[in-house]
Amino acid sequence: MVVTDVAARGLDIPDLPFVIHCDVAMDAKQYTHRSGRTGRMGKAGTVLSFANEREARTLRQYLKELNKDPIKVRYYEGVLTDDFETKAKRK
Repeated sequence: MVVTDVAARGLDIPDLPFVIHCDVAMDAKQYTHRSGRTGRMGKAGTVLSFANEREARTLRQYLKELNKDPIKVRYYEGVLTDDFETKAKRK
């Protein structure tokens, strides 16, 4: 299912394991509402945000405000990885 910010507050889908952000939220509050569709009622959930380096700085600021620690991964050659050095050495 693909939705917009309009759905961020209105949908309640039980056991939704992932929320994927294809663009950066306007502020930390909007990020919370978008992300809040997963991990509800004490359940685990994952939020994946696609971002360039500039947007990643904004996301880090939001997460700092929300007292959350990000895990940075990169999609490279068809694989999600946190191994940035090895990939850079291949070039």
